[in-house]
Amino acid sequence: MEMLPEILVSRFAVAARDVLWFKPKVLSVFERAGVPRSVMNEIRHRKAEPTITLSHRTVELLEQMGGPGYEVLQTLIREVAEWSDLSHLDPAKQATAKSSQSALKAAVKDYANRRRYLRERERENQREREANSQVSKLDHARLQSFRDRFDAAFITNDRQERGNKLEALLNHVFDYYCPKNRGPFRRTGEQVDGNFVFGEHHYFCEIRWRQEKSSAADVSVLRDRAAAAFGGDVRALFISFEGFSNECLQALNHRGASERVILMDGLDLRAVLNADLAFDVLLDEKLALAVREGRAFVSAREIVLSRLENPPGISKDAQPAQKV
Repeated sequence: MEMLPEILVSRFAVAARDVLWFKPKVLSVFERAGVPRSVMNEIRHRKAEPTITLSHRTVELLEQMGGPGYEVLQTLIREVAEWSDLSHLDPAKQATAKSSQSALKAAVKDYANRRRYLRERERENQREREANSQVSKLDHARLQSFRDRFDAAFITNDRQERGNKLEALLNHVFDYYCPKNRGPFRRTGEQVDGNFVFGEHHYFCEIRWRQEKSSAADVSVLRDRAAAAFGGDVRALFISFEGFSNECLQALNHRGASERVILMDGLDLRAVLNADLAFDVLLDEKLALAVREGRAFVSAREIVLSRLENPPGISKDAQPAQKV
């Protein structure tokens, strides 16, 4: 189940405090909205804490419950956003409560619009993939989980842990878009972060999340592993979150027919997670441009802008906005 954006959770917590105000009323409204007894027991045990803290904790516990908890959370947010009886508040507090409700409603609307946009983009991606005979079942929740996991990895301070989280996430992305994903593997003296089949080729993948840009020497290690692989027809995908140095791009641009590495950076990955382009579509576009123009790296942004000028013929029918 997808997690609510922090701005929506924060505005809900503030509105719960400003609108309901008295702690017994807060607990009563939470219970009436269907918050399970197990959650209510913890909230009551911590009722000495500020309402904002309790609201955040309630959201966290409901999200952990999955679908049923999410349904309760929808009801709870609507209850607070639409609460009309402010007679228990003095005039100054009523004005604050209405302002907090307006901010909450705006956050709800933004969230609904964002979900609508992402789901429509995912539908468009799916239609294009199906047209290319790369069919897998569309799974909105799984695609949202990729975004949530990336955001969680992004704020991880430990570089080793962050890199491990990114590697695990991208191998799940490969699973989704490339049915013949083999996952990472290790051989004597070397490690390959990912191995999947796309088109008729096996790909070795290296994933780097370091502060510095990757160099030509970094990329050459993966290229050599791919070149030395059995059969001699293995390609390589090098994903560097911070991008690539100028000398790296210049060196790869001059290799011509001997090159077998496709490059992606952090913004490319963001484009995939934000449903601007499906991963397999982006990889195919990069391959096509590498073949036609001999460019080692073409950004997802450039590809998206080019497709806006020359659309691939995907329907733009809008879907009804969904409530939180």
